[in-house]
Amino acid sequence: MISPTYNIIVVLLSSVRPNESGVLTWRLDQRLQFYRPATVEAISIVIFDRAIRDDQANSFYDVLTRAGRSRGMIVKNAGVIVNHLSSELESEIEDYFRRHAGKVSIIMFVTKDKKDIVHDFIKLLESKHKVVTQHVCKATVLSCIETRGGAKV
Repeated sequence: MISPTYNIIVVLLSSVRPNESGVLTWRLDQRLQFYRPATVEAISIVIFDRAIRDDQANSFYDVLTRAGRSRGMIVKNAGVIVNHLSSELESEIEDYFRRHAGKVSIIMFVTKDKKDIVHDFIKLLESKHKVVTQHVCKATVLSCIETRGGAKV
């Protein structure tokens, strides 16, 4: 199966394309805005196996929304839904997806390690329930909140 080629367009009408291997590696300059910014209704952050605390998840959400808004994204004030789940209870994880499908714009899931066994299962649920997901490890969350976003966001 061949993946589609994505093209991200920013205000300056420059674009970012994947390399020959299909990998998209880029960082959006702080001064640039997305050409067609996303509208985010609500965000859910699922913390697996106590990877981070609730206050850290809320700080991470604040950093993300500030960075998104500075680039032209429309982030509604619906807030963030923070939940804790065990990575070993697949039925609870799927139930969570089923209950939040269509109610949140994205489910961000935080794990202790960058490569975690729950990743593949979450991506399967993303496809099944049509909910956008993003895997973030604890180190990335902490880096973002400690540097107020810095170059990570």
